[in-house]
Amino acid sequence: MQRARDDSKAVAKERLKNILMRDRVDISAEYMNLLKDDLIATVSDYFNIRAGGSEIYLTSMKKANSQENESVLVCLIPVNKRSAP
Repeated sequence: MQRARDDSKAVAKERLKNILMRDRVDISAEYMNLLKDDLIATVSDYFNIRAGGSEIYLTSMKKANSQENESVLVCLIPVNKRSAP
């Protein structure tokens, strides 16, 4: 039971971070969904993918050789294999 609570807590924390990041860069959830659909469509031209397992989110990372953070778009799209040319 504790593990389920910890997993739920981690998911909620990630969702909140994602909402705050989207707000910071002024991108709506609808826009993120459109972007996700476009990225999946483009990647599927080159790879056989599992679109149902795809995720897209914004996060922040330290800039190279700097102490400043920058917003980063992360796309996780499961690839089964490369499509035939």
